[in-house]
Amino acid sequence: MGLFSRLFGGSQQAPKPEPMSSDDILSSLQRGVRVDWDRALDGRDDDDIVSLLWDALDEANDAARVEIIDRIAEFELTPEQARTLLLTAAKDATRIPWVAISILEACGLTALLEAQAEAPDESVIAASSAMVGALVEAALTAGPAGDILDVDEGADVVRALAGCLQQHGATPAEMVVIRLAKRLCNHDNLDVSDEERGWTEALDETLAAAIAAVMAQAPRGSIARDWKEDLGQRVVSGQGPEAVMAWQAALLCEFDVTANLQQRIADAPDDDGTWSVALMAIDRKVILDDLAPLSVAALQHRRMREGELCSPASQAGCDSCGSPDGAEDDELMVPKALEARVLPVLVHCALHPGEHADLLCETLAAPSVALRYNSLAVLQRWPISEIDAEIWEVVEALSQDSVPQVKEAVGLLLAERNKPAD
Repeated sequence: MGLFSRLFGGSQQAPKPEPMSSDDILSSLQRGVRVDWDRALDGRDDDDIVSLLWDALDEANDAARVEIIDRIAEFELTPEQARTLLLTAAKDATRIPWVAISILEACGLTALLEAQAEAPDESVIAASSAMVGALVEAALTAGPAGDILDVDEGADVVRALAGCLQQHGATPAEMVVIRLAKRLCNHDNLDVSDEERGWTEALDETLAAAIAAVMAQAPRGSIARDWKEDLGQRVVSGQGPEAVMAWQAALLCEFDVTANLQQRIADAPDDDGTWSVALMAIDRKVILDDLAPLSVAALQHRRMREGELCSPASQAGCDSCGSPDGAEDDELMVPKALEARVLPVLVHCALHPGEHADLLCETLAAPSVALRYNSLAVLQRWPISEIDAEIWEVVEALSQDSVPQVKEAVGLLLAERNKPAD
């Protein structure tokens, strides 16, 4: 407080807000309103806090559960509470990386997995594997919220998971986890402190033995005779996340299921799951060759419906529409979901000069700055001799494009074409 305030009295501090009642907190969570947990828990004893947090866990949406799980994990848990918290944390796969380190430290996953020897619980094995997998992947890729190398018992829980899967078999998702864990054992980022915590050659050998034993069995819960058959079937007909996981498992197991993916593309070309898997395999030319015509057809279909859309923007740039804000409208013309599908296909065309010219014509003419600009970037990587006359016509039409970056790229490409021969 300053001198003036001490002599004459300063402004009074704002009154401390009244503590929230448990009913108010739960009501806020039910309505999706964010709770200030520091304020909500202030002044409560530990028993009251634990009781409130568990009640809140039942009421909260997926986003709010992350902080609640972290706070519950600060307390000592009974085995049943540890199991409940683990299974709750695994419900929302997208947020597992944010809670996995708290779960690993608080729930005693090593003991939970070792207890599966006598009475295996599928849900516990799957949820534990998901937590371990998120932390192993974070160690390999610099994940968002800590990784398995930050946890003292990380190697122990990996060893326990390997033993559990060796005994009971694995699902494709669990196969991915133990193979990634084995890859981490040989990673260049490991140092002496990691080895002291158990990331050693011995763990690598344990994982190798577990993988061999798992591969000798059929996938857990599958009616397929072997792993390649099971993964191939999942790639063909599984839901999006299941098919993606099967593709990843096949890559790690060195099974070629490209033909299965091609069958899925043929059977369900418009399915989101099909595109999720296919874009993971876009570096394979046969998959690129399957996806390029689908991209062309989708862009042509969009173009034929142009009159029904919200913007009158032209196909090649937007200057010709006469609208001063046409560039922004251009962005709206190609749905973002379609743009996200087409862009990877377009970019990979750079590796195959002269091929899929029909796709380049469509993307150059599409009312999407991203597609137009990336089309020109692809053409800049092609030899001039591989660019056919139809593509040049569309490129020339873009010379007055309203987007400066596109106009500049067109100028560079035309200048390269017009260079005098040596």
